[in-house]
Amino acid sequence: MEQFLTQYGPIGIFLGAAFEGQTAVVLGGLLARQRMLSLWVVVTCAMAGSGIIDQLLFVAGRRFRSHRLVVRAAQQPAFARALSFIERYPVSYILAFRFIFGLRMVSPIAIGVSDMPTWRFTVLNIVGAMIW
Repeated sequence: MEQFLTQYGPIGIFLGAAFEGQTAVVLGGLLARQRMLSLWVVVTCAMAGSGIIDQLLFVAGRRFRSHRLVVRAAQQPAFARALSFIERYPVSYILAFRFIFGLRMVSPIAIGVSDMPTWRFTVLNIVGAMIW
């Protein structure tokens, strides 16, 4: 089992950070504590997984903002709440949405639908992933 975790743990942390979030990162921290993985491997995989999926969701929101599925999602209360916060506190929101339960996956799409410039989101997304 140790060999399996050592070999595939970074991939699991990357994918887990991208789609699930905190649980994968906590497990990665435990593996680092047990010296089965390097702490820097865990940190890098968690940052990359979180940052890349958020960037892809942002691009999807930007590209498909007028698609019926995105328009329908924009009518949901969580989406509307996210857009409201984005308009009032764009920098703070981008740095903090990873920590807000229920808005983790919808936020990058909502930011993509907003008027936020791509370059600005990208820079703030990298910083946010590093903080997370």
